[in-house]
Amino acid sequence: MASSQNLGPIQTVTVNGVNYGPRTVVTLGSSPATLTNGCSVPIVVLTSVGTVTGIDCSRDYGVTFDASGFLGGVVLLNPNDQVKLSFAVAPTVIFWPI
Repeated sequence: MASSQNLGPIQTVTVNGVNYGPRTVVTLGSSPATLTNGCSVPIVVLTSVGTVTGIDCSRDYGVTFDASGFLGGVVLLNPNDQVKLSFAVAPTVIFWPI
């Protein structure tokens, strides 16, 4: 069964046009897990370790997901963008505002 969760909102401070906020660990549900940027600012989602089989991104509220070609690394999500992680063993996922 697929899982879905909202990342944020979180408290941020903007200094000279740069958003600062907490590093947040994400606990994933079942695969595939769809994560939505619920913050009012862009965020970076970092995926590492685990056994990831696909990272897909959507800019249209999940209507269309495009394969990234990555199995880990950094994905930039603007507000309301989504990333879908497919995995056999759950990866470590963290996010923070930028």
